[in-house]
Amino acid sequence: MQTTLRLNDILYRESKTEAAHEGITLTHFIEDALRLRLEQKKKTSQETKVRLPIFKRDTAGSFPYSPSELKQLRQQLDQDWDRNKAQRTLQR
Repeated sequence: MQTTLRLNDILYRESKTEAAHEGITLTHFIEDALRLRLEQKKKTSQETKVRLPIFKRDTAGSFPYSPSELKQLRQQLDQDWDRNKAQRTLQR
């Protein structure tokens, strides 16, 4: 297939130079780069799947905070951070 691409001038020159150093055409260089990018994306999407633990509130040893309590804790931490930041700024 043949197509037209608009490339950044610097990217084009660097790619063309690298292709020449490798003894391949710019077309082959770009095809390899696209293959690598697509393979990397597939691997990354497979690696990012994580199984997280589930905590039930009514069992012993469960996670001790409800969503609303977590929100309150986060707000308090943000306020403390802002207050400490303001104090550090005044001390300078």
